[in-house]
Amino acid sequence: MAGPVAATRVVHGVWSDGRGYAALIPPPIATADVCGGFAEAEEAARECDAIVSGHRRGDQLVTSLLHAESLPSPQVNALAVGRQVRLGRDPHRAMAAFRRAVAAGATALAVELDWLTGLHATLVPSLGGLRERLVWLCAAAPADAVFVGPPHELVPELIADLLAYLRRDDVSPLEQAAVGYAQLEFIHPFLDGNGRLGRCLMQVIPQRRGLVASLVPPLGLLFAANMPRFLEAHRRFREGDRAFWCRYVADLAVMSAANVQVLLGRSGRKERTYGK
Repeated sequence: MAGPVAATRVVHGVWSDGRGYAALIPPPIATADVCGGFAEAEEAARECDAIVSGHRRGDQLVTSLLHAESLPSPQVNALAVGRQVRLGRDPHRAMAAFRRAVAAGATALAVELDWLTGLHATLVPSLGGLRERLVWLCAAAPADAVFVGPPHELVPELIADLLAYLRRDDVSPLEQAAVGYAQLEFIHPFLDGNGRLGRCLMQVIPQRRGLVASLVPPLGLLFAANMPRFLEAHRRFREGDRAFWCRYVADLAVMSAANVQVLLGRSGRKERTYGK
């Protein structure tokens, strides 16, 4: 079980419109206690990965299942509630970039800053490195935002702490991916593409750790399908309740694995019918 953790800090500032805002700074996680509770989810992930890896169309299935993970977060959110999404002139570009990033991240020798910024550059090639200004969500000004990220001056040290956590080998792969995702979203180190990078890490980390060879049942659409629940779970994480976040992700991972099993089962039955 996870023990006490350091509290999230609050830094108050004044924006250019004269109004005050409160930016949140996450506590370090490099030496955080292990939460546990991912055994069922990891077994389900291994089963799905074995089926996909042994399928004659395994690579195509991975591409299909990860399609939504590769899109910008607003498009993922729209897909999750059944809205039509415009994919642009080259609908395959985002997916190709996502697969390249996963492959590069899973096989790289070291988990360092260049590793993380390289993954981001593959996913969002139009942007530079770590942000150098304040970011906030869901408002035109930080005073009205639902979340204001840490001041940009602190981002390098927060990312160094996150990378130290991702180098650990005493945390289960899915827990490491789950906590790494949540901390990345908390830090919000880039001006854009943080959601895509987080979903990429959910694939990369279990592959680096040897849990799966090609696929972790994706969570992006499940996060977005019940956004109030996701926001509540991440709010609890920001307040220091990593155990709540881990239970939330572990439950969704089991659900996603079950969904993938159903999809793969239908595919298999169809192919056997055609074979006859």
